[in-house]
Amino acid sequence: MMYMNERAILEEILGVDDEDIDGGNDNYTNYTGQIIYSSSYDIGKAFFGEGNLIEITLFRHTYYILEKLHHFKNLRKLKLFGHGIPKTIGNVTQIKDLDLAFTGESALPDSIGNLVHLEKLRLDNNKFTNLPVNFGKLTKLKHLKLSYNLLSYLPDSFQNLRSLEYLKLDNNQFENLPDCVLDLVNLKYLSLYKNNLKFVQNEIDKLSNLQRLEIDWNNINVLPETIGNLKRLSYLSVTNNNLELIPETIENLKQLEQLHICRNNLKSVPNNLVELTIMIYHPSQIVLRIYN
Repeated sequence: MMYMNERAILEEILGVDDEDIDGGNDNYTNYTGQIIYSSSYDIGKAFFGEGNLIEITLFRHTYYILEKLHHFKNLRKLKLFGHGIPKTIGNVTQIKDLDLAFTGESALPDSIGNLVHLEKLRLDNNKFTNLPVNFGKLTKLKHLKLSYNLLSYLPDSFQNLRSLEYLKLDNNQFENLPDCVLDLVNLKYLSLYKNNLKFVQNEIDKLSNLQRLEIDWNNINVLPETIGNLKRLSYLSVTNNNLELIPETIENLKQLEQLHICRNNLKSVPNNLVELTIMIYHPSQIVLRIYN
């Protein structure tokens, strides 16, 4: 059974009464766990577990609805499909999983920094040119998608996100890997596909837990020797760059399973790669796949 205040707010949002919520209205269907669904109202899905609202997906959301969400004390996951991000988004302080992709917004409200329990955040496919300084308060964040925006830098406070394990920055406007990212020592997955990267810093080896690195479709001329210090790296993709050489230190990557380097300007590959399976598609296009 849901809490009385949750029931009252849901009735107010949807314009229904107790009988409707309990199954009297054909617009709603009760499933195991009291899932209530309506495609004809602003609220799309409400999942109830142990009587507490834990997940909401809102279609064509209104600010009125969002202002009510903080009343659901056990809400953990929120997806907003529609346009705009309300300034009141920071009121839903208890959520752990937030999806704000495809909102059409160019800026995040400062109140995003109030969501200190967030572990997963999706912000891709927007028009963000920067992030608020207090974004660094999201210190429990583990999974972050910022792809398909207009970002060229990140705030210094971003270095506080030390719990991050997964970071996607694809299709932005970065000219170099932000220094603050190099402080995220728990990163396992990092992707900057289709940016304007011209080089990779020597300090890349600070990301000692990195397992997958994707930096395809950039303007990188050379990889640093220190990339050979990424002992846990199992996947490295640097296709569609301007590389002429692969550093000899690549042989130190004992966990490497796949190395993708096609569509570069390679003149040769290190002798220590001769044991790899090599597939040549073009004199200047080589794909190396490593099988341990």
